[in-house]
Amino acid sequence: MDYMKSNKITFHVPGFIHELLKADIDKYKISQGTLCNIIFETFYNDYKKWSFGSNLEKTINFKLKEKNYSVLNNLLENKKIEENKSKYFRNLLVTYLDNKPYHRERIVYKNNIDKIFKAIKDQKNVAINYKDEERTLEPYSVKTTKEELFNYLLCYCYKHQEYRTYRISNIKVKYVKKEDWQHYNEKKIENLSENFDPFLSRGKKLKVKFTGRGKDLFENVIFYNRPEVIKRKGNIYILQCSLEKAKAYFASFFDEVEILEPDYIRNHFAEKYQHLSEIYNNS
Repeated sequence: MDYMKSNKITFHVPGFIHELLKADIDKYKISQGTLCNIIFETFYNDYKKWSFGSNLEKTINFKLKEKNYSVLNNLLENKKIEENKSKYFRNLLVTYLDNKPYHRERIVYKNNIDKIFKAIKDQKNVAINYKDEERTLEPYSVKTTKEELFNYLLCYCYKHQEYRTYRISNIKVKYVKKEDWQHYNEKKIENLSENFDPFLSRGKKLKVKFTGRGKDLFENVIFYNRPEVIKRKGNIYILQCSLEKAKAYFASFFDEVEILEPDYIRNHFAEKYQHLSEIYNNS
């Protein structure tokens, strides 16, 4: 491959590869150029070679950042790249996409992850931005779920004064603070880490009653964030489920499920559906 005279990169990929790239762009709310530069920085000298057919119907365009442009030309000058430009960048992209979703997220948010791991190693607090608000956290570990889709920071939150989880892609770690941990409880953290649930449902019970359709949705259709079943009898289920998990999971069930216990979760759903009814009746 000849010396690059421009930092503009164009290459072609199969349609399904383009769709996977677009899905990550949408999920992480970043531009195609930003993600492609991250992929180059991560894999430029450590990638797999892939075989492709002739059906390369989608085009990808982006500009290399200045430092990456210099790295690429250095590789070319030293004959470190054997394939042509399109195949080289196609190989980089597919090497990235070959990773599981949670690993790709760690690649995209490497700066966050590095600061968090340093804070964990030194047992220091971190300052983060979350929803345009600065918060102080004690970071204990970075966890993923059994679906291996996202990364979550298990921590103590000073704002809420309790153990919480934050999705890595939803926060920006500003810096590691000087303050040492004050709220670490080894037994509690081990308990929360075992069979990790980002909604911290362990030890929390929810009793629900399904309709026939609701039971089918629970058992056979809606799997993501599904609460663990503790006991079932007919259409009555006792689940391991916190309020936050119930809000995330049962929102799409509407009248196919009735929350029976505990009262505070039942009341939450009752108030939400009452408000929804008022909106429709008054429109």
